[in-house]
Amino acid sequence: MNKILDEIGKAIEKTIEKTWILNSIGVVLIIGIAFIMYFAVKRIKKGDDFSFMKFKLSHNETIEKQRQAFDKLNELTKQRLQIIKILNQLSVENTKYLCSGLSVNNAKAVYACILHMIAMVMKKNWDMPRVAVFRIDANDELYIHEGCGYSTEGKEKLRLSLNNSSAGYVFRTGEIYHSGNVETPGNSYKKNPKSSRNVKSLICVPIKCDMMKLGVLSVDSQENDTFSDDDKDYLVYFANALASFMLIEHLVTGKAGEPHEQIASGEQ
Repeated sequence: MNKILDEIGKAIEKTIEKTWILNSIGVVLIIGIAFIMYFAVKRIKKGDDFSFMKFKLSHNETIEKQRQAFDKLNELTKQRLQIIKILNQLSVENTKYLCSGLSVNNAKAVYACILHMIAMVMKKNWDMPRVAVFRIDANDELYIHEGCGYSTEGKEKLRLSLNNSSAGYVFRTGEIYHSGNVETPGNSYKKNPKSSRNVKSLICVPIKCDMMKLGVLSVDSQENDTFSDDDKDYLVYFANALASFMLIEHLVTGKAGEPHEQIASGEQ
């Protein structure tokens, strides 16, 4: 019996002496597992399956599609909440100025706030859209009544022809203009030779009260296909809300220009 115990003791001593071997094997195994998991995760993120011996991990396309759909819905919800805020703000300003009057400076502050909010709602990627309210001047040309994203010189000097511009077409006809690429053949958009901005996407919607023409609300971007059909509908909502504010502005301050003649059956 003592001999057996001696042998066991010797075996334990030899094992302890060689612990570094076991430690080395453990470290190698841990590093190997780490590499396997790294490549497994990398392949799954790309949408590929991963298998090692009898171990297999699959990329679940259904879960990924659900995640993407949820992200898109979340973004749409945020966008629509911002739209409600903008429309509510215009409603508040209309009520305030009907009750207490509207100064030119106050009107400019409201435009600056609302147009900036519209630009933020319409922003998709890296490019911040420009937003403008165009009115008609005494020479039957459109000028920027108020704008967001334009240079000071652009605001003061830009003039658009009623017969040779997208905004002019919208003002004349009362129809909406929406293009994801204004450079395609047949587009009515004309680039301003003095502008460094390379416009690609453009929406113009009429601002009107019933059939009375007040102006044009325009938003543009330097990326193709920036604005969706939903964005076009949102801009119509904004234009309708701006119409009442512009009428109040004209009645109270006389600075918004005269409302133009009614829209006839297309061309004026």
